[in-house]
Amino acid sequence: MAWLAVQLLILTFMFVCYCSVLILFSRHLVVTYLDSSSHLTFPTSMESLKHCLHVLLSLQSKAPAQVLALFSAAYVFKQSFSIPGSVFLNLLAGALFPFYVAFPLVCVLTALGASVCFLFSRHIFARLLLRCFAARIQVITSQIQSNTENLIYFLLFIRIFPFSPNWLINIACPLVGVPLDKFFLSVLLGLMPYNYICVQSGSILASIRSVNDILTRTTMLKLCSIAVITLMPILLKKYCNERLRQKEVPKQEDKVVNLRSLSPRGVTVEKCSEKVE
Repeated sequence: MAWLAVQLLILTFMFVCYCSVLILFSRHLVVTYLDSSSHLTFPTSMESLKHCLHVLLSLQSKAPAQVLALFSAAYVFKQSFSIPGSVFLNLLAGALFPFYVAFPLVCVLTALGASVCFLFSRHIFARLLLRCFAARIQVITSQIQSNTENLIYFLLFIRIFPFSPNWLINIACPLVGVPLDKFFLSVLLGLMPYNYICVQSGSILASIRSVNDILTRTTMLKLCSIAVITLMPILLKKYCNERLRQKEVPKQEDKVVNLRSLSPRGVTVEKCSEKVE
């Protein structure tokens, strides 16, 4: 079990180092441009989100490039370690930056952070993850293996579908042989509808009281509809393949019947078919 202790130690070390850098960077910005009484934390509620927005807006007026760097580093950190709460950062992006900046920014950061998690899972924590999440990873594995011919469409579907566990998909995909380029593309494109809704809502953050005001029943139905649309190429391809198989069966039966009618006495159908071949 020494390998388990080593991988847990590596995970803890990486997490603490990255987290320490973020804390020191944010504290440096606050002390330099504001006052020591201000503080920044990851938002976990609408109240903490509005407090965080107030501090960042004050910093942005004095150091816009540093605020962008801090936001990007924090976003990639949460995605890399599969920490829940991306909805709050998407809202924060919509409130901090213009929409034409915030939307592509969160899409790229989501894909980058998920890709870092992908690489962690493949090259460092594979044995640890297989031990801790064996049953859940097996479910994802069976679904991906049954859709290898239409992998990109399937990956897009599970990303767009609003109830998919993205953290589990991020750690499971590298363990079942999903290529990094298809994984990156599926995250970049598949989470665009979700990111769009959250970033757009961030521009009216003052009128939002809870996350339920964003992810309404209507919004979830729209996301489900988009997810179903991404499945259409897979379903259409399977339907066409099934139709082709059904057409091939009668042709093979007609060939056997013709061979029987044309075969002379004493010559079997099998021999005739061998001669034809």
